[in-house]
Amino acid sequence: MKKFFFTLLSFLIFSNLNSQNISSYLAEADSLINLQKYNQAITVYKSILNQSEKKEDIYYKISECYVDLNMSDSAKFYLYKTISLDSTYSKAYATLSNIYFIDEQIDTSLSLIKLARKFKPDTAMYPIYEGITYMYYQSLDTALQLFDEALRIEPNNPTAYYYKSYVYSSVYMTDSAIKFVNLALKYKQEADYYKLKAEIYYYAERYTDALFEIDKAIELNPDEKSYQLAKIQIYAALEQYNDVLRITLPLTKQGYDADFYYYTILAFFYTNNNDSTFAYIKKARKFDANNDLFYYIEGYIHFYNRDYNNALIAFYAAIELNPEDVEYFYYACNSRILLNTDSNVFDVNEKFVELNQNNMSKMSKWANDKNHKYYYNKLQAKFIFDPTSLSLDEFFMLYFGAALQDGYSGYTNTSPAVSKAFEDEDYELCISVALDFLQSHPSSISTYYYLANSYFMLKDYTLSLKYLTVYYGFLQSVIATGYGDSKETAFIVSSVTDEYLILRYMELQFAGQALESSKKNNYDVLTYIESDNKKLMYFNIDLFFGKF
Repeated sequence: MKKFFFTLLSFLIFSNLNSQNISSYLAEADSLINLQKYNQAITVYKSILNQSEKKEDIYYKISECYVDLNMSDSAKFYLYKTISLDSTYSKAYATLSNIYFIDEQIDTSLSLIKLARKFKPDTAMYPIYEGITYMYYQSLDTALQLFDEALRIEPNNPTAYYYKSYVYSSVYMTDSAIKFVNLALKYKQEADYYKLKAEIYYYAERYTDALFEIDKAIELNPDEKSYQLAKIQIYAALEQYNDVLRITLPLTKQGYDADFYYYTILAFFYTNNNDSTFAYIKKARKFDANNDLFYYIEGYIHFYNRDYNNALIAFYAAIELNPEDVEYFYYACNSRILLNTDSNVFDVNEKFVELNQNNMSKMSKWANDKNHKYYYNKLQAKFIFDPTSLSLDEFFMLYFGAALQDGYSGYTNTSPAVSKAFEDEDYELCISVALDFLQSHPSSISTYYYLANSYFMLKDYTLSLKYLTVYYGFLQSVIATGYGDSKETAFIVSSVTDEYLILRYMELQFAGQALESSKKNNYDVLTYIESDNKKLMYFNIDLFFGKF
C-alpha cells in the first residue's frame, strides 16, 4: 500500500509540472550526473519526459547517462529515439559513432560521424572524431587533413593538435610530434598530453625527458594508474629497478593488476632476488591463473638461468594459453634445442669450440665416419624420427653433411614456388610444395621458415612449433660457427640464400655483396648498414664453392 501511495503522489506531482518546474528537475538531474548518480538522473529525466516540449533533448540526456553506465544497448535505444524525433540531431549521431567505434564497427561509426558533420559542419570536434576513425584504418594523411579542418573551424583547438602529435608519433616523426603536443599543451594543460609527450620521448630513447613529462601528468592526476605504469616502464628502460619496485610494491598491495605484478617480478629478477621473483609469480598466478604473461616471464627467467627444462615447460604453458604470440614460440624452440645440447660444445661466448672453419676437413671425416656421433646417415635417421630431438651441434653437422652429398648445389637450396605460395597466402599449397622440396633439400633453412609459418597461419600450432624448431636449429647452428666480422671468424654456410637469411634475421640492411678468394678459403662478403655505417659480414662458402 505504501508503494502505491508514493507512486500516486509522484503521478500527481509530475502531472502538474510547468516549464519552470521542468527546468528545476533538469537542474536536479544535472547535479545527479555531476555526482555520478546516473540511474537516479535517468529516473528524473523519465519522470518529466511526457511534459517536455523537447523530448529529443531528454532522450539524448538519458542516452548520455547510459553511456556513462557502459550500457551501450540502452544508450543506442535512446539515441535512435532522439534521431526519430529530430533526424538532424548531430550530437546523437556523434555519440552513436563513438559507441560503434568502441565496438569496432568502424564502417558504421564512420558513416554516422559523417552525418553529424553534415548537420553541424561548424563543430570542430566532429572532423576530429572522423580523423580518429581514419587513424584506425591507418589512413594517416586523411586523418591529418581532418585535424587541420578542425583547426580551421576552431583555431588552436588543443584536441586537434594532440591527435596531430599522435599521428606523427606513430610514424616516429619525433620533432613534428613534439611540436604539436607542445601546441596542445600551450592551450590546455591536460595530463594525457603530458603522457603522450613522455611516450614520444620514451620511443626516441630520451628517457630522462620522458620521466620529466610523465611526472607532470602524475602531478595533474595522481590517481591515474596508467601514468604510474608509464613511469615504471621508463625506469625499467633506464634499468633503475629499485625505483621500479618503489612504485610497484605499494600498488600491488592495493589489489591485483597484471602490469604492476609483471614489472615487480621483472625488477626482482634483475636485482637478483630470485626468492621474491618466484614468490610474486606465484601470487600473480593465484589472482590470474590463465594469464600467459606470467608463464612467459617464468620461462624467460629459467631460460636466462640456463634451466632449459623448466623454461620449456613454462613456454609450452604460455603457448597453450596464447598460441598467437610468436615470441613464446621463439623461446620454446630454443629451449628445446638447448635442452638437447651438451654445453661443452660451446666456448664462453656460446660459439662452437670445434665446429668452425678451421676444422672443416675434420668435420668432413666425422660426417663420413660410421662410428662418429656426427655421422651424417645417423643424424639423418635421428632427424627423420624426431627433428626436434637434435642438439644444436647435431643440427649443424646435419646441415654440413647434406652439403657433402653428391649433386648438392648451394645455389638451388631454395624453392621460388614455396615463397610464392606463401606470399600469395595459399598456405596449404605452400605446405605441400615445401614438404615435397624438403625431400631432396633437407637442409633448406628458408623452406622450414615458410613451412612453420604456413602451419601457424592455419592455426596448426603443434606442427608450426615442430618446424620452427628445425628452422631455429639450423639457423642458430650456423650462427654458432663464428662471429662473421672477419675472414678468421666467418660463418660457415652451405647456401647463398642462407647468407641473406642470416642478415635479415639479425635485422640488418643489405648494401652489397662481393666474392673474395684465397689459396685456402673462399668467402662471400656482404655489406650491411648499421647506425648509418657500412660494415662487412663474412661467410665461408667452401662447402659449395671452392671445396676444402
